[in-house]
Amino acid sequence: MALQFFLLSVAFLFAPAHLWCATDCDVATFSPPRVYPTDGAPFSVVVGDFNGDSKQDFVVDNNSAVIVYLGDGLGGFLPPKSFFLGGFHESLTAGDFNGDGKPDLALPNYPAPSISILLNDGGGGFGPAVSFGTGDSPRSIGVGDFNGDGKRDLAVVNGGSNDVSILLGNGAGGFGPPANFPAGIFPTAVAAGDFDEDGNLDLAVSTYGSQEVRILLGDGSGKFTTGASYSLAGNSTAIVAADFNHDSHPDLAVSVFNNYPNNHVAIFLGDGSGGFTPGAEIIVLNAHGLAAADFNFDGELDVAVATYGFNTIAVASGDGTGNFGPATDHDLKPGRHSPFDVAAGDFNGDGKPDVVTANYGSGDASVLLNLPNVKINVADSFASESDTVGRFRVTRTGCTAEPLLVHYTVGGTSQPGTDYKELSGQVVIEAGRANAPIRVVPLDDTIAEPVETVIISLSPDPSYGLLGHNSATVAISDND
Repeated sequence: MALQFFLLSVAFLFAPAHLWCATDCDVATFSPPRVYPTDGAPFSVVVGDFNGDSKQDFVVDNNSAVIVYLGDGLGGFLPPKSFFLGGFHESLTAGDFNGDGKPDLALPNYPAPSISILLNDGGGGFGPAVSFGTGDSPRSIGVGDFNGDGKRDLAVVNGGSNDVSILLGNGAGGFGPPANFPAGIFPTAVAAGDFDEDGNLDLAVSTYGSQEVRILLGDGSGKFTTGASYSLAGNSTAIVAADFNHDSHPDLAVSVFNNYPNNHVAIFLGDGSGGFTPGAEIIVLNAHGLAAADFNFDGELDVAVATYGFNTIAVASGDGTGNFGPATDHDLKPGRHSPFDVAAGDFNGDGKPDVVTANYGSGDASVLLNLPNVKINVADSFASESDTVGRFRVTRTGCTAEPLLVHYTVGGTSQPGTDYKELSGQVVIEAGRANAPIRVVPLDDTIAEPVETVIISLSPDPSYGLLGHNSATVAISDND
């Protein structure tokens, strides 16, 4: 759940240049969700290349095990692998703890005062869990080099002892004894970033009990001092750091709930000296897990929110000044999925961030590909051999800066090339346009015939999703 500022800042900035929208785009659009079982109720999800094939995978935890889904690079996933842990785990964090270039896993063993480390075997699997001591009731884990030795360290927030445990890594997958620093009442989540820009990583901790964000300033040796704190006026389980207003200073997004009707995502804009200014709130009911990425591909970071207790993720588009538009809900299919966490990754290799959710309520994960959705309807439903042309209209959602090729099949009772001009089976929605016509041009003859039909059905394709209205009909009447 915890993500580092420098990783979020560069997320999805290396997409092919031709995919970037030259003009402002609509809100992000996603394909209908694909659901993957997790053999239990998952709390958390992380994304990474876990088997070294340059394709994005995801891992969820279901309290007793971690479930690994290896991506095929086309938006699909291989059958899952499970690695038993036992115990109870409320979050999941990835990082290269032994310096082999492969992401390993760290999980807090709530309420036991320890965490578990699972080292990657290089093929998308993990070795046995090894435990390291922490404070009481660890909830989530942040990753960073806190003492400047080039090795990954851990920051573990402990809900029972109200502190953060710093575990310094040895570069071989092991960690030293914890050093504990106060972090508010019942801290739940942590994000790392150089908030005062002294070259040392700092921490931002969000809390459930004291309802605040507390800043801990790092000295570069693995020690931290308490900085400023900022009221949330509600409970929180997630925090991310990213530069939302292009000033090169890390900002914060924090989920705030149990504050109905003002459940929201709080935005705090960093000043580069360790301080923050509260920004505009994003109204989201039951906001829990968070992810930051450029979902609508306009060059600005957006925020995706898992709405626990509901059946959606909410995505708010950033404008590059630290402000966000209204959140748009994206359904996870009927049922009480109760997504607890969300992560971003490019699962189909098109350079655009997709999302995956950990659905606690339904015991599964949902993958939503960042694609335009297309549908078809009828603009002119009747054609005639005399002089009337029938028209279908194919419409897309999302960014219109690039052309979109849509494929279709043709059926019905009429005969192509005899009753109407044969259709090509594809239509291009041009750049700058949200729809394109398909014309049904009747061919005149001297044979008396009953009313006949032309049915067009949109075909699935990796470059778009199908949104409800997948087929439509035009009738051709005879003039003899």
